Amino acid sequence: MSRVFRILLTVVSPLLIAGAVFAAIRLVSSRPLSAIIRGEVLSVDPATRSFAAREGEVVNAQFTVRNTSGHPIVLLGGTSACSCTVVTNNFPIELDAGGMTKVDVRMTVGPRDSDHRFRKSVTLFVNREGMVPSLILQATVLDSRADSTLPKK
Repeated sequence: MSRVFRILLTVVSPLLIAGAVFAAIRLVSSRPLSAIIRGEVLSVDPATRSFAAREGEVVNAQFTVRNTSGHPIVLLGGTSACSCTVVTNNFPIELDAGGMTKVDVRMTVGPRDSDHRFRKSVTLFVNREGMVPSLILQATVLDSRADSTLPKK
């Protein structure tokens, strides 16, 4: 064998094996490959809910949470770093493998940052190990004057 062929074989073989392994995983699992690699046990759709609201307004968001682990999971609750953002569901919620539920979140819009945004996330707690994506709420905070519809830049 030529030296170039041996080098190509050394480089390409592991890539082909890795591709075959990932393809086999994908065939036996309905989970996205990125979720498998990251070890996610839940998926969230949409990842972020965006609103336009004034400071002090209450916005409600609903997220679809799907069990992607292949095993039953129990959602135990959810929390945020701020009492302005709360999960309004009753917990616990049992999810079979592949099952899904709606998670409702209420956020009171607070003061805007330099980008005219107010952003909070919710962390869900489950009874299994694995990565759980956050539920993200983001509001573009409108000017408080009644005649304004867009933030001033």
